[in-house]
Amino acid sequence: MNKWLYEGVQFEYHYDMKLSTRARYGLRAMVELARHDDGITGRQIAENQNLPVAYLEQLLSRLRHAGLVKATRGARGCFMLARPAETISLAEVIEALEGVIEMASCDEIAHCSNDPDHCALREFYEGINKTLYEHLSGISLQKLMQDHLQSLVDSSDDFSI
Repeated sequence: MNKWLYEGVQFEYHYDMKLSTRARYGLRAMVELARHDDGITGRQIAENQNLPVAYLEQLLSRLRHAGLVKATRGARGCFMLARPAETISLAEVIEALEGVIEMASCDEIAHCSNDPDHCALREFYEGINKTLYEHLSGISLQKLMQDHLQSLVDSSDDFSI
C-alpha cells in the first residue's frame, strides 16, 4: 500500500495489478495443452493443473471459439492446441478469455468519457496499454514452457552440501 498527502489529507492506494482468475487458469490450461502434442482430456488438464473441471470447460470453450484450441469428440476425445505453441502468444490467450487487454482507459473516468481529447491521462493510458500488449505478444506458449523448464534445470544444478 502506498500513501500520499494532498492539501493536508492523506490518501492510500494500492497497485496490485493482477491477471484475473480466468486469465491465470486459461494460461495454465494452454501450457498444459502445449505439453501434450497428442492431446489431453479436460479432466486430465484439471487434475494436472489443480483446476475446477466445470470452470475449465468454460475456458476451453472460449479458447476453442477463438481458434486457439481444437477438440475431438468421442470415447478418445481430447483437447489440443489448434496451432503450434510457438505461434500462440500470451496476448492472444488473454484476449480470447478477457477481451481487450487494458490496464486503464479514459472510459473508466466520467469526465474523460465525455471529452477524451482533453484527458490529461489519455496518452499515458494508451502508452501503458500498448507496452503491456506488446510485451504479452512477444511471449509465446513455447517460450513460457522453455523458460519454466530451464528454471527447473537451473534449480536442480545446486550441488550445495
